[in-house]
Amino acid sequence: MDYKSLKCFCDLAQSLNFRESSARLNMSQPALSVRIQRLEDELGFLLFHRSATGVSLTKEGDLFLPQAMRSQVQMEHLVEEASQIRRGNVGRLRIAYTPLSFFTRVPELIQKFSSSNPDVEIVLEERLSEDIEEALSLDYIDAGFLHGPLTTDELSFYELQSDEFLAAIPQSNPLAQLDVIPFKKLSEENLILVSETTGPYLFQEIIATCHHHKFTPKIRQQVATSIGVLGLVAAGYGIGFVISSLQDYTFPGLQFRPLKNGFAPLTTGLAIRDAEDNPIIQNLIQFASREFQLQGDL
Repeated sequence: MDYKSLKCFCDLAQSLNFRESSARLNMSQPALSVRIQRLEDELGFLLFHRSATGVSLTKEGDLFLPQAMRSQVQMEHLVEEASQIRRGNVGRLRIAYTPLSFFTRVPELIQKFSSSNPDVEIVLEERLSEDIEEALSLDYIDAGFLHGPLTTDELSFYELQSDEFLAAIPQSNPLAQLDVIPFKKLSEENLILVSETTGPYLFQEIIATCHHHKFTPKIRQQVATSIGVLGLVAAGYGIGFVISSLQDYTFPGLQFRPLKNGFAPLTTGLAIRDAEDNPIIQNLIQFASREFQLQGDL
């Protein structure tokens, strides 16, 4: 018993007119008649009395109609739910993010995607970039917001935001009087860095840039987060480096200055497995591309 046959029966049972029902159902009267006959054969009883003056429900047809109408509604719901699943509007999405990514537009993207897809359950967990790559490769998560460049093969990366690095400087430091800080002027300054364990790529980039400018950095302290960097800089412990998105998180006695001849911007983006066919993930990528100008091989 299929949905189309039930729909034909329910419509004809209410109109009791083959011509009207066939027009509403966008089918010929002979095709509608065949549908009804096949349903009657399947059920083992007649649904309609047919005469020269028209049609009417049989006793069996009248008893069957309420259940047929309920089944039709249930099937319509099933068809709609299947359509939602196919379009990626229903299901569960496991997303990992780095702590620093939540100082970019990532929270806004997640909130808007969730609002637009209320039947998608989003499960969030915090990881470091390299852990996100590994979790994607092992299928522990479906997508990850992390920082490029990727180091794992078979992953695709879609850029969401690129942030320049600024020098965070105590207001009492003479360098705070400059509009732009030449990187080589940091050679005698104490530096506060996010630890290599937390941000290996950035840590190595800073060291390489110092060496490029012919000096060895004086690292006074390594901390776990960029917020920790800002706190120690505000306390006068040294100079740190943070992405431009963090300049809104001010501490008393703290100044931000752009760097001259510094290091590459930090790229934040969405990573997924190559050839990912999960419709929810594809929906996320298309949404981010449309609403947030996601850049990548869409």
